[in-house]
Amino acid sequence: MRLASTDAARGEYPGFLSFKNEQPLRYPLRWHRDGLLQAALDPTIVRMDPSPIPAPELPWDVGFAFLAIYRSSALIVGLSDMNEGTGQTSGYPLVVLPRAYVLSEPRASTACMVWSTRRVPVAPGDRIRILQHLSEAPDGLPLSQLSLLVRSPDVDAVEAVLAMVCTGLLSLDISQHLTPESVVRRPKRVESALAPMLTMSV
Repeated sequence: MRLASTDAARGEYPGFLSFKNEQPLRYPLRWHRDGLLQAALDPTIVRMDPSPIPAPELPWDVGFAFLAIYRSSALIVGLSDMNEGTGQTSGYPLVVLPRAYVLSEPRASTACMVWSTRRVPVAPGDRIRILQHLSEAPDGLPLSQLSLLVRSPDVDAVEAVLAMVCTGLLSLDISQHLTPESVVRRPKRVESALAPMLTMSV
């Protein structure tokens, strides 16, 4: 008989990894991963770490939380099945995002589609061409236009552009549907995908 792993026995998934966190962020519910990947795609969140606050010290309705460096401020992002709000907890600003917000459409589907391309390899030449074009277009360019710059025959051109979003080199608005006209930018000019919730807490 095969025994369940320790993580599975605790009701935890293996953990979420991105370029913003060195340690896996272990989460108890599947939808919590949606919140984590949306934060990973948010250019205004520069780092994500496990919450330094023990679960019993968090508000009763927060099922999972992590530490986020939002622009230059540290705050706790909590995920709740029902409630939303802002406040303070153990000296940290706190923002609580409800399940309905995280799973709202098209946000959830767009983020998942983008994140599914994270392992697509991008050739150095394709990367440089895309970044060079965007350096000359600070307001961004359509996804379909950038895909024409991908010359590698071994990858899907659109997926290659989206893979660069997953590494933080590019960004797009995940609150909108993914279309050929989706505007892709260098991340410094893009507003938070989780705004206005996060801006209320700092």
